[in-house]
Amino acid sequence: MQGALPACPKSKRIELIAIVGLIKAPFMALIIGLIASIDGLAVDGSTEALGRHVTASVVKSIFMVIIVDGLFAIFFAAIEY
Repeated sequence: MQGALPACPKSKRIELIAIVGLIKAPFMALIIGLIASIDGLAVDGSTEALGRHVTASVVKSIFMVIIVDGLFAIFFAAIEY
């Protein structure tokens, strides 16, 4: 049974989850920061444009975080971590 960690004690599983979270967090922050910066620099000057770009930035960030999280899941499953 791969990936289920049946033989690991509970404290070991919590430790592994924390390590995975610490590995993924900087990548997620970088993605969100880059998307927000790119969309922020594209604002024309009106408040309407600001609202459109903020909304687009949030949607793109959520989408990319989901995609990258899936890629991390595939990676960690492949290395059986």
